[in-house]
Amino acid sequence: MRRFLLLFCFCILTGCLYSCFEIKENIRINENGSGTYSFLMDLSQMRALFGMSRDFKRSMGDTSARARNSAPMNNPLIQMKAKFDGLQSTLEAVPGITNYKTVCDTTNYIIGATYSFATIESLNKSINVLRNSNTTGGTTTDMIHYAYDNKHFEKVNDISKANVTGSSSKNDSLTTELFRGSRYTLTCTFDKKIKEVSNPLYFISADGKTLLYTGSLLDIMNQKTNIGSTVILH
Repeated sequence: MRRFLLLFCFCILTGCLYSCFEIKENIRINENGSGTYSFLMDLSQMRALFGMSRDFKRSMGDTSARARNSAPMNNPLIQMKAKFDGLQSTLEAVPGITNYKTVCDTTNYIIGATYSFATIESLNKSINVLRNSNTTGGTTTDMIHYAYDNKHFEKVNDISKANVTGSSSKNDSLTTELFRGSRYTLTCTFDKKIKEVSNPLYFISADGKTLLYTGSLLDIMNQKTNIGSTVILH
């Protein structure tokens, strides 16, 4: 019975962990097309659940000597950090990518990477490397994610179920459970003020220089929401 309860609670816990996170893409584009980019996973909503999982046996009333003396599990962000650290040499091998740094905030549960790019082409290539390294059976084809030509900026509708989990319909139920409640947020900041935005789902900051989108990641993956947008700058 104890084993059954442990398994049951673990399944519930795992489902919760996978459903409460936010993917954040942040881009700063200079007038000449260079800039900085960050890809972050905000896992702050999981903080309490991670704490439970690291001391799971004790929380289930296991008072054995083995449970009392066992060391708590490491913070899961430390394991994720190792993966992002390993991407540095691969990403900096992309022409135009420099200043790579892993972001690992164990207090606020944020993990990811930040780096500089010389051109929008180098940014697109770097995002392909980053995404291909984190897919679970998704596509590995090179894609264009952004375009920029001084006064025009474009965000491509580049996130789909096929890109993340593969195109097989066998993944539909699992995908829904894993990504239910997850969110995607994009911020793009420019030197010039924004004149027009084609997609009404995007918001413009008070100073007119930052573009913001936030919404359901699952809806984007299922193509219920189109995150593509064309921006005209002054």
